[in-house]
Amino acid sequence: MKFFTRKRCSLLFAGAGLALMGIDLILTRDFFTHIGELMAASLLCFAAAIYLDRSPRAKDPSRSQDAPQESQDPD
Repeated sequence: MKFFTRKRCSLLFAGAGLALMGIDLILTRDFFTHIGELMAASLLCFAAAIYLDRSPRAKDPSRSQDAPQESQDPD
């Protein structure tokens, strides 16, 4: 059983992004004021989560070049 799958790593990064955003809000006590390093780290975590959540195209059989294509004959 593989523990570190792409989906689990994506959830881990998303949780870390939310935690960093919460810490930023707690430290500044203002929604419109941010600590730059925490904001950048949370945005990078969200970007990593989105990147890991997307599945590679090669594993999708409907988009593969080997998949049978529809016939374009007028019959």
